[in-house]
Amino acid sequence: MFKFSRMNLILALASCAYIFLRAGEVQASWVTYEYEDAFDDHQKIYAVTVNSDDTWLILKCNEYMDFAYLYFYLGEYINSGKQIDARVRFDKNDISKISGWADDQGFGVFDLRQLGKLLPSMRKYQSLAIEVYDYDFDRIVATYDLEGYTSAEQMVRSTCIVPVD
Repeated sequence: MFKFSRMNLILALASCAYIFLRAGEVQASWVTYEYEDAFDDHQKIYAVTVNSDDTWLILKCNEYMDFAYLYFYLGEYINSGKQIDARVRFDKNDISKISGWADDQGFGVFDLRQLGKLLPSMRKYQSLAIEVYDYDFDRIVATYDLEGYTSAEQMVRSTCIVPVD
């Protein structure tokens, strides 16, 4: 029997975003979607950007605490349920280290301090590259276009707390 988890929901939503982006119906690289929380009936908004190589980045509310988090879907098995480090680079600037959680084919950033490092730069720069190493120490790299991120973040901010700095 198929178990429906939050990750399956996120993957399904990202797939829909991918279809819309491929269909040319969305002009910006970031797309926002509104949904209703099943338990408190509050409207929530998430934002996603999908690359042509089927990697994607999502800014979404954590339903338990009403804080936003980032999830990088990298398309390759990384690890499951382990806290790992990653490196990020905005445009062609210096490389920074961040920590997050490996979840099968993705990397989630939930910690407010880590988000405080990432989100201000996402508002400022045009691209974000992330590098993680999988369970077998193979390097995985993805790059995301940040055009339209700031307005997408403002939409998400209307329904949950997004760290400012």
